[in-house]
Amino acid sequence: MNSYTLILPKALEPHRAEFEGYIVKAMENVRAFAAKYGWSSLVHESFFDKVMIFDKKEDFDKEIIEAEKRTDSNNPVTIPEDKKETTSIRGLTQCKKKKK
Repeated sequence: MNSYTLILPKALEPHRAEFEGYIVKAMENVRAFAAKYGWSSLVHESFFDKVMIFDKKEDFDKEIIEAEKRTDSNNPVTIPEDKKETTSIRGLTQCKKKKK
């Protein structure tokens, strides 16, 4: 049984096993990296409880904004209207220019 919840949109549900495999591999990579540098004691317990996969950028943006509101109401996140794709997490912003 997993120590996390995998949340997928309905359209990606047929690929659940594939995503589970990616998560398992990622956790193996983290453990190997930690072992290489003597940090194994830091990865005995899981450091996440949820994995969310999105099939639409807009849904990802909405979730990031809602998560930010839940964690820091004094630092709201906004997505500039003039940007096609923007991701902002705690003040770090990555923007892609609009394609013309």
